[in-house]
Formats: sequence, structure tokens, C-alpha cells
Amino acid sequence: MKLLDAVRIRAHRLVPSAERGTAIGVVTLLVGIEVVGRTTPSDWYDLLAGVALLLGGLLVAAWHRTEPVPWVSKLTRYATRQANRFDQLKYDVGIDFRGTPPIPRRIPRSVYLAFAALVALDLLAIAAWTAFPDGWREFGQRTSYVLYLVALVSLWSMLLLTVFISVYLPVYIFDNRMRRMAIEANPNRSVLDSDPVPQSPDAAVLLGYAVLALLVTLVTPPMYGLGLCGLVALAGFLGCLLPTDGDANILWRSGGAARRTAISSVPMRRLLALGVTFAATFVGSLILWACGGRLNAPPSFDSPMVVTGFLGALAAWLVPGLVLLGMYQFARFRQVDPTRRDPHAVRIDNAAARAVRVRAASLVRRWGVRTVFAPIPESVDRPVALRLVPPEESEATEFDPRWPLKVSLDDLAGTVVKERVARRDEIQLRRRFHKCLAKLLKQSALVVPEAGGGFWIAPHWWFVETLLWEAPPKGKSADHGAVLRPVGPSYEKLFGPRVRQHLHAILRAGQIDLIYVEHGVSPRNLEKVLRALFELHDVHGGRLRAEDRHFQGVPKVRVMFHDYAPGNEFRSETYPEPKFDDVSRFRVMHVFRDREESEETTDVPFDFSWEPSPLAIH
Repeated sequence: MKLLDAVRIRAHRLVPSAERGTAIGVVTLLVGIEVVGRTTPSDWYDLLAGVALLLGGLLVAAWHRTEPVPWVSKLTRYATRQANRFDQLKYDVGIDFRGTPPIPRRIPRSVYLAFAALVALDLLAIAAWTAFPDGWREFGQRTSYVLYLVALVSLWSMLLLTVFISVYLPVYIFDNRMRRMAIEANPNRSVLDSDPVPQSPDAAVLLGYAVLALLVTLVTPPMYGLGLCGLVALAGFLGCLLPTDGDANILWRSGGAARRTAISSVPMRRLLALGVTFAATFVGSLILWACGGRLNAPPSFDSPMVVTGFLGALAAWLVPGLVLLGMYQFARFRQVDPTRRDPHAVRIDNAAARAVRVRAASLVRRWGVRTVFAPIPESVDRPVALRLVPPEESEATEFDPRWPLKVSLDDLAGTVVKERVARRDEIQLRRRFHKCLAKLLKQSALVVPEAGGGFWIAPHWWFVETLLWEAPPKGKSADHGAVLRPVGPSYEKLFGPRVRQHLHAILRAGQIDLIYVEHGVSPRNLEKVLRALFELHDVHGGRLRAEDRHFQGVPKVRVMFHDYAPGNEFRSETYPEPKFDDVSRFRVMHVFRDREESEETTDVPFDFSWEPSPLAIH
């Protein structure tokens, strides 16, 4: 029996455990890849070796999930500890709508480190291609093929991600743009249908664009794509130097415990320019690493790094599509930027004679507006219009004239018609705003998932494209920033650029950054609040800040203002508390349903018109 037990113990020792078996398998795989890879002639074999290495890692991970392997657990804990060291690179981010008092502007140190790393990688790529003109694959085979393979697979992954984004993003935006135009051409559409939910692009369009880029890649050197990346990076750097007064800022603070109270700001446009610069530099670095030895020639299939060179050239020739997309988005944002002040147009009717048209146009252009000679459309929302008549038929000084206003050439030389046209333009813009917003709120209230919550309205900021719905806080959202859901079409299509520009002037003058409307406030009551705001702006010329007391007479609503800042959240036991992150800074006009609390009661004035008056006795 003792002899049998000894034989069993020895036999058990000869059979490897799960830990030893996994380790032996991993070592065997790595040694086999290292030995075989040193004799392969091109990176076609590197592709096979990379697939084998990836499958081996997936097998070890699957085995570890079913039966934990101690050495894999130790390796995982070590990687987790090393990753935790990068917590100091985490930042709390918010938005500063106020701008005053100014917060010190400072770019995070990690941004400089990232750009320095990219420059160092570019210099290293140039040195590698200079030392090995046929490809730095030779250097990897001479040193450690496995480490070279890991670096190569990482490069391929980033190139494939770049190719996917470069193909998908332009087609996605173009396809959804065509769908919007098709829906907007339908006269029976709803307001919510004018900006449909973005959908995946057509597979045929994606395939066609990818094939086109593939054909261009096979016959064209990648130098042009790399040069285009350099031009975009230079343009982004110059954009960082432009003034950014009046724009919103991004607030940030380090996630480390020692620096948690240090809050700095970066202008939003400058941050976007830095992002463009970094993206162009990063893509240029990938192209330089992939095909630095054949920048002036198309990809060659007899090169030792044929797969790498082909992916790099394909990424290079997808860059022009991204550049055109960026130019389109920049032009679109510039066109709808509410901080601009576009002159309004004046339609002039009954000006058939050329001499009369030239004289009228020269007089109107002195006001700083554009002139349009066209028949006046018979519609409710027609633009500001003038009708030229003889002097004896002029209504330029009438108290309540009918529009189009009848004026003569002599009236255009004065200032009365200019002031009436400017005021008429403001009225037209406000009417369009009230009408479209009421229609949007009515239809949006039918599609929100649940009662409660409210809408955020901010058409005067270029980066807020549409109405935002904030659901009532529940679960994790009760302690953190709320998740906002876009509802309805874009402000660009709903209001037009000049309405947003007019609202920017009024809301900035009243020091209102955002408007929060509680769910249940009727569009009619909200219109009364906004009319009171417009009246406040007109009476005081935009020199008075809007306060709670200016809206106490509006029935069925309670208007409250609050200055959000770090450490100064909105607190109320009666009204719902909109949630926002604790780093942002802005001033909000809350429009709540009146709870009939904390409202000042006022006596209704006595109406003497219904009192009987004594008859005169003759």
C-alpha cells in the first residue's frame, strides 16, 4: 500500500496543474512565435502571428474566468495598481457661461505632455525609417519579435480605427443631412419631424466611399495626405491664438485630492482648436510610422511591410474627407453663430422704375440693412416690407399703420422710417420665436418618457443645438449631474439665425445663461414670462439685470433666478431641484408651476368703469 501511494504521488507530480499548464502553454506560444517570426519575410506573416497571439490571450482569459489562475490574478492586480497611478490625470469638467469674474485660464499639463509625446514619436519614426529604409521590421526581428509584434498590432489597431472613423463619419453626416432635407421638403411634416433621429448610413454608400478611397490609395502616394495633416495642425494651432471674448469656457480641476480645489478655465473654441491640432498630429504620426519609407510612392506589394504601408496610405487618403467635413461643420457653426449680428433685409415694392429702385436702395443701405426688390408675399410671417407711394399717400408717421408700410422716397431720407423698420424687425423675430417655441413645447410634452423634470432652453449658445429634456432625478442621477436628452429639431431650422442672434442680445443683457422650464408650465404662461423679459429689456435698454421681482405679476408661474457656482447649488423645499455638475458656473432663470407659496399678495385695483354715475339735472 505504501508503494502504491508513492507511485500515485509521483504520477500526480508528473501531471501539471492548471496554473503550470497555462504557464507552459503561454511560454510555448511566445517561444514559438519568437522563433518562427525571426525567419518570416514580410508582415503578412506578422498578421498570422498577431492572430495567434490574440487567440492565445483570449483562451487564457476564458480559462481564467472558469478556473482562476493565480499568476493571471497577480498580473491583473499589478496592472490595476499601475493604472491607478494615472488617477491624477482625471479631471472634473464643467462649463462657465458667465465669464465674470474671470477664472484663471490654464491648459492642463497633460495636454503639453501629449503633444510632447507625439513629437517624440515622430522623431523616433523618422530615425527608424532613416536607419532601416526597407522598414523597421528588420529591427524588430533582430531584437525581440514578440515585442515588435505587440507594437505592430497596436499600430494596426489605431490605423483601422482611423480608417473606420474616416469612412463612417462623413457618410453618416451626409446621409442624415439628405434625410433632413427630404423631410423638410414635405409640407405636411410635424415640427418634431424636421430633425429626425440620426440613423445609420446606407451600407451601399459606405461601401462605395470605401472602394473609392481604396482605388485612390493604390495609385497615389501618401505624401499629400501627410502634408494635409500638417496644414490642418497648423490651422488648429493658429486658431488657438485667436481672441475668444464672449465665448463660454470649459472649467476643469484635477481629480487628485491635493489639487481638488484649484479650478481653471479654457475657452471652448480654443479647446476645440487644440483638439483639431492634436487629432491631425496624431493621424500624421500614424501615417509617418506606417509608410515613412515610401511617402512619395504608392503602396508596394513586394515591400517587407506591405500591410502596414497599405493601411497607412489608406488612412492618409481618407484624411481629405475628414478635412472637408470639418470645413463644412465650421462654416455651418459660423453661419448659425448667435454672437453674430446679421443685417436684416427690407423688401421694397412698387419700385418698377430703375431710377427709383437705385435711389431707394441707396437710401435704405445707409441704415446698414439689405434691400430686396420682390413682390410682397401674402403670408402672416412675411418680412419687414415697405411700399413706395407718392408723398401724399405716405403713412410713415401714422400711429398704427398697416404693413407693408407706405412710404415715399423723402421718408427714406429721414430717421423715422429707419426706427420703425428696426422695431418692426424685432417684433417679427419675437413673434416667430413665440410661435415656434410654443409649438415645439406642445409636441415635445407628448414624447417625453415620464412626467416631472423639465426643459432646458438655450438658443443663444452655438453649441446648444436643440431643446433639452431633463428627466426627474432618480437613482444615481439624484446625486450627480443629470442626463439631458435632445428633443425636437435644431434651433437653426426652427428659429433661423437672426432669431437666435436677437435672443443672444436680450438674454446676455439680462444676464440669463439658461432657462429651465418645469414640465407642466403651459406654453401660454411661458410666453407671458418671456414677454415680460422682452419688455424689461426694451424699457431699460438692456442695462438692467433680470430678477425675481420683475416677474411677480405673471399668473400661474413662479420665476426664480439662481447663480450656479461650485458649492452654490440650487436648494428648495417647495420646487424641484434641477441637477447639474458641481464645477459649472451659470445663471439660470427657473420657470416653475406656482405652488401658491411665498408669493406676495396684491390687492386687485378697483374698476370704476362699472360704477353708476349720477345723471345731470337740468
